Amino acid sequence: MNAQMRVLHLAESPYFGGINAHIRNVFEAFHESGAVSVRVASLPGVREDRWLLDALGDSNVYEVPMRSRFDRGAAVRLREYVASEKIDLVHTHNYRATLLATHAGLSVPIINTCHGMVAEPSLKLRLYQALELRAMRRCAATIAVSRYVRDWLLKKGLGEGKVRVIYNGYEPPETIGDLRRSSLGIADDTLVYLFIGRLAHGKGIREFLEALRGMQDAVALIAGDGPLRADAEAVAHAGRVHAVFTGAQREVRGYYEIADAVVLPSRMEALPMVLIEAAAYGKPVVATNAGGISEIVLDGVTGMLVPVRNADALREALIRMRNEELRARMGAAAHARWKELFTRAQMAKELESVYQTVLGR
Repeated sequence: MNAQMRVLHLAESPYFGGINAHIRNVFEAFHESGAVSVRVASLPGVREDRWLLDALGDSNVYEVPMRSRFDRGAAVRLREYVASEKIDLVHTHNYRATLLATHAGLSVPIINTCHGMVAEPSLKLRLYQALELRAMRRCAATIAVSRYVRDWLLKKGLGEGKVRVIYNGYEPPETIGDLRRSSLGIADDTLVYLFIGRLAHGKGIREFLEALRGMQDAVALIAGDGPLRADAEAVAHAGRVHAVFTGAQREVRGYYEIADAVVLPSRMEALPMVLIEAAAYGKPVVATNAGGISEIVLDGVTGMLVPVRNADALREALIRMRNEELRARMGAAAHARWKELFTRAQMAKELESVYQTVLGR
């Protein structure tokens, strides 16, 4: 009988966000199944945000000491940690982690997950993207979070045999949310259209609010923060849109529970966790047909897909979503699709298969 595999997941920072939420999901999935012993390490950040350590516990996360952003000693310290913990395989997430691991001279295989690409990258991000792609060629395997990302990687020259699509998994927490509409000033007979995410360029928050102009029976519940929050509040005020801005929320179950539908009008998404979470809670979706979104949302079945940057089409879909019977049917179909493709157990099973292949077990 083979010994339990010991896999180190390396994050590029400890910050709150989708990638680290994914790492937590992987950690918890394998903790439940016992199939793989997962260790977690992170490069240090410059902000006070240490969400990953808080989420998993300081004792479960090794923060790789770095005296500066380009501290070459970090590679030595990572190599020593891998040896001391008898790690069999290192699994990296995002460019800083992948670059460090592939240049650390590790004696074990490295695989990486490509969580997506920046739709309109700056010159600096294009440089990092190019460096990460070069580092990926030194990895034993690359996991793409969607077929869309896989196709992009193949166009960039990665070998088809080294790229495997594994969808991110999610499991709703067992605790029931205690959020009430009344606590947010929302009437029970009001349609709640929920947006969860960063208020930044490319997320389509302005189009969402413009689409709700004049819809007196609906509210935009916006759980997120970012550089465009003031602009979004101004758009809502000018259009007399009933919008509730809650700021960033780390516990979101209650928001899904009080929502009638989830809205994501992004210009680009690799495989947005918010839509996987919406499906897990049985909520229909209105989203743009961009990137890997259509791999989660089946148009007309689990939700509605609209063109990017088209507030009129978005408005039409939101109006159609007023139909309670339609919402119920789509929500049930979304939950069934989540159960088939996007559970945490399914994700862990497929990851274990990749680890076994890479390690020859």
